[in-house]
Amino acid sequence: AHLSLAAAWWWSTRRGEYLVMGVTTYPEGLAEAKSHLKAAMKTPTPLGHRIQSEMYRSAGQFDEAIAEAERAVALDRNNTEGYKALASAQIWAGRLNDAMKSLQTADRLDPENLRPNWAYHGVANLLLGNYAEAARYLELSVAARPNLDWTYRYLIAAYGHLGGTEKAKEAIQKMNELRIANGYRPWTVADVASFSTLKRDKDKETLLLGLTKAGLPSGGDVEATSQRID
Repeated sequence: AHLSLAAAWWWSTRRGEYLVMGVTTYPEGLAEAKSHLKAAMKTPTPLGHRIQSEMYRSAGQFDEAIAEAERAVALDRNNTEGYKALASAQIWAGRLNDAMKSLQTADRLDPENLRPNWAYHGVANLLLGNYAEAARYLELSVAARPNLDWTYRYLIAAYGHLGGTEKAKEAIQKMNELRIANGYRPWTVADVASFSTLKRDKDKETLLLGLTKAGLPSGGDVEATSQRID
């Protein structure tokens, strides 16, 4: 029961839905998730380690995030979600080739459920400089889940590196429509620079340069949004 509550609080808070959970701020929602996870992990499970990994990655604690995802995988070698969490931690830590291997394993274990992995394939390929492949995966991800604004940021960066300004313009408009509908102002490059948790400067530069080439406003003279991004 604690594990289910931890999962509900964590994913709802991460999606900005903490208000419907009965709290008014992101830290309050995170505190609830952490409290239930602590109780749940008295009996460790793959899902518990996965959630802990995602929490660490979000906080920029990459070594801990990778270690927790590896524990999830060790408890269940057929756990696709464990490999996806591992890939996510590896991507943001800059271990891109390792992440590609983890994603390939996740795809192999559950070939009927590839959609959740497309975004991570896209981000990894973007940071590796495989911009056309990144755009292909991110287009698939956006088509499958068009209401996730974070995916658009990486798709826009891929378009920017490819010189696809018209596609980038459309993606920027859609992303900002989602932002405004959720009560936030449109993204700027400054927002991404301020809140991105990518570990390596090289990866941040790849993302920001792509966004700049795509025509996303710099926003350098505007106070950045308070919403945490991934």
